[in-house]
Amino acid sequence: MKRLGIDREAKMAVVVQRQVNPKLSGVLFTRSPNELDKALVEFVKGFPEKLVGGKRAVSVSFFRATPPRSKTP
Repeated sequence: MKRLGIDREAKMAVVVQRQVNPKLSGVLFTRSPNELDKALVEFVKGFPEKLVGGKRAVSVSFFRATPPRSKTP
C-alpha cells in the first residue's frame, strides 16, 4: 500500500446481497449532458447488464433537475 501513498493498514468491507429479478434497471444522471437543467434516466426492462453492456436500446426519461422557484410577493 505504500506505493499508493497509504502509510497505515487498509481495511475493507464487503456487502453481499440477494439478487432480485428486476422489472426495470436504470442509471440516473443528475445532469443531462445535453440539457443541463434536467436530470436524465436511462432504463431497460430486466437486468442492468443489458443497459451498461450496450446490448439493448435504452428508454430515456428527463426530469427537472432543480426544483421550481417559489413565487414571492
